[in-house]
Amino acid sequence: MKKVVFIADAFYEEIPQGGAELVNHLLVNELIKRGFVVEKTPAFKLNNAFFRAKKDCFFIVSSFLSMPKNGIEELKKTKFILYEHDHKYHIDRNPGMYENYVIPKNKLVFVDLYEKAQSVICQSSLHKDILSKNIPTIKNIINAGCSVWADDFLNVVEKSLEENIKNNKAAIVKSDNPIKGQLLAEKYCKENNIKYDLIESPTPTGLFKKLLSYEYFVFFPTTPETFSRIFMEAKLAGCKVITNSFIGASSEPYTFFDRKQLFSEVRDSLPKLADLFISEITKDNKKVSKTEFQTKKPLVSIITSVYDGKQFIDQFMEEIVQQSCFEICELILVDCNCGNSPYEKSVIKKYQKKYNNIHYHELSEDPGVYGAWNYAIKNSSAKYITNANLDDRRSYDNILK
Repeated sequence: MKKVVFIADAFYEEIPQGGAELVNHLLVNELIKRGFVVEKTPAFKLNNAFFRAKKDCFFIVSSFLSMPKNGIEELKKTKFILYEHDHKYHIDRNPGMYENYVIPKNKLVFVDLYEKAQSVICQSSLHKDILSKNIPTIKNIINAGCSVWADDFLNVVEKSLEENIKNNKAAIVKSDNPIKGQLLAEKYCKENNIKYDLIESPTPTGLFKKLLSYEYFVFFPTTPETFSRIFMEAKLAGCKVITNSFIGASSEPYTFFDRKQLFSEVRDSLPKLADLFISEITKDNKKVSKTEFQTKKPLVSIITSVYDGKQFIDQFMEEIVQQSCFEICELILVDCNCGNSPYEKSVIKKYQKKYNNIHYHELSEDPGVYGAWNYAIKNSSAKYITNANLDDRRSYDNILK
């Protein structure tokens, strides 16, 4: 099995309170549990000689700002994934400064590094959309659609799910970091006559236990949060969250109105994230071109009825095209909305421009789900047929299995 080198500017052992450091730590442990040999290496140590010595390894790069320039140049020649946590492609790390998140070209940095990556893995749909707008030349941008938490934290959350005693006040996280928007949150509460407390804790578990007592959580970050763990933790605590449009997690199809279901979805995030990375580490990098695909018969037809699914379509399309065997599949989408849901059509058309093996059929009448499937089967050309529902969530080797 290929050895993996995991690169970051800092690790959990040095900064245990860091969200990105914790996520990296849990991901590395999960990869090791699944049989991978993973070497954690600080970015500042990595020069060109290191990469030449490790040329047969696969690299996961979480952060790289302390990496020597000659190391970055040598990294570009390797097989690597960028695990994008916090807008490192922007010199000020804040795309929210600009209209529609479009960063001026002279403010973009490390563009060629992002372009050379086998894949760039983002935290949420919002995160992916911002990155895609600013570096559209990236070969493969993947939305992981999640963050992950340690078992001890999840055990505390699970025990709290029956609790619902609130104090009719708002919680605001006390932070000296201006991007966390403490002053904006306080201003909002004062202007709307909401009583509030400033809360803090050195651990996520301690902060979560405090959130359990509050009716509201007020949070106005000043830069787009690529995911926002604190937003999810407040939701898991049963708080009503007052925030802005800078929350990556809110762009994902989580069941925010049901704490128990939300907990189940969060608990399943680590295996899902590991599946994604493993599919990227082990996949064959040889791509099938549009011309090649037109001359080859697909092995699997994935058939899908599209009806009233605008809340699911983005996640569905991303998970399908990231299937480990998608290059030998065809996706047949039968739109039964009769023109009443243009958003789904627009999303599908966007993916059709990138993937020649996606086929879209828009019907003038709704034949029902079984009628749609029969229509798709008649238009399929593969040896095998499988159904994929819009509201299902699937691992990245789901169809291969």
